[in-house]
Amino acid sequence: MIKIVDQTPNRLQLRDRDWNWLGLGLLGLPFVAVGLIVGLAVSNRTMLNCQRWATNPKSMVCQRIIDGYLGQNTLTIREPLMRASVRKTSGVGVVLYFSKTPELELVNHRIIVGYKQEIIANQINSFIQNPQIKTLSVVQDDYLEGLMSGLMFLLPGLFLMIQGVTTPRLITCSFDKASDRVTIFKQYLFKISKTIEIPLDQIAEIKLQESSLFTRKPCFYLSLHNRSNENPNMHIQFSTQLKRSSITISGLHTNQHHLLAIRRTIQQFLNDSSPSLR
Repeated sequence: MIKIVDQTPNRLQLRDRDWNWLGLGLLGLPFVAVGLIVGLAVSNRTMLNCQRWATNPKSMVCQRIIDGYLGQNTLTIREPLMRASVRKTSGVGVVLYFSKTPELELVNHRIIVGYKQEIIANQINSFIQNPQIKTLSVVQDDYLEGLMSGLMFLLPGLFLMIQGVTTPRLITCSFDKASDRVTIFKQYLFKISKTIEIPLDQIAEIKLQESSLFTRKPCFYLSLHNRSNENPNMHIQFSTQLKRSSITISGLHTNQHHLLAIRRTIQQFLNDSSPSLR
């Protein structure tokens, strides 16, 4: 919560220790974790190879190989393959039926079933129905599907975490009539800091604004608007230069009335030193 830590006729200092950076980071972490898990689990290349015995065309041996980022899994079945079908419910895909083994799903993950699975099932059934075909080799490549599925969770999670990293942990705002300046200091993660200095007579107004972030309750923050379009004097680590006519001087808060009281205090302090702000 933003607080007034020093208030005299010539000086007004505010401090706001904002914990929204941590909330955004924790909110984005599950999305990133799920995105990585889904991407790694679905990004597989599944191969089915079958070979008929030369002495008995009705007998065959089949081998299913699943190759992905999590490793390789090989399953060998030494019995005739009877048929293949496509099951669209629950994203199963191609299902294999052997003479003794219970039905076996071709892939070990859930997918969007479509035309690709129909082609694979038709190739398998053509092999089964034609004894003249001695070998079968089909491949289902789901690397692209895995990448897209993972990104659906990963990108929103990264966005939230980046928002958290770029949200200041601490904001101090010092209005000083003796130096005729307002000094805004922002402390971020990884010891990154930014200091902004603006002459008091360049302050146009202090605004209470509503955040555009999607939150359960409306969140508000205070912003300082300067009169000129010139760059304020900034001292930023890593020599980053920003152009802006408004500067955020508080974190996000749900207590709108408290921010309005702080705004009135700042405005009264500025009005006492500059009649044009009345």
